[in-house]
Order: sequence, then structure tokens, then C-alpha cells
Amino acid sequence: MMARRSAPPKGDGPKLVLPGLEHSLNWIIDRYSVILRFVLQHQPATLVVTLGTLALTIFLFLIIPKGFFPVQDTV
Repeated sequence: MMARRSAPPKGDGPKLVLPGLEHSLNWIIDRYSVILRFVLQHQPATLVVTLGTLALTIFLFLIIPKGFFPVQDTV
């Protein structure tokens, strides 16, 4: 009898314990769907940006010094 009284009514679906957390997660899901819709509508531009980012990453990897210690440190 106690389990029946403390269980949520049928049909309400799962509820999180913290309403603020549920609101935050719903906000994140809404923003994600907006961004995903934009990316899917602009696939060629997304590909160009992705390839540009990859090219810039490779270029910077090649020109940035990779030594842990400076060359002047001789002690």
C-alpha cells in the first residue's frame, strides 16, 4: 500500500528528482536540436569549416615549437 501511494501516477513518464536539473537538461536538448538543424541545413559550409580547422591544426602543429625545455637552458 505504501509503494502504491509513493509511486507516481501512470502515464506521467519518468521524472527527475530535481526539477531544476530537468529544466536544464531540456534547455540543453532544445539548444542541441537547433544547432543540429542548422548544421544539417548547411552541410557544405560545415564541411568547409571542418576541413579549414583540420588544415589550420596541422599547420600550427608543424610551426609551433614542441620542445619541453627552452633551447637556451643549458644548466
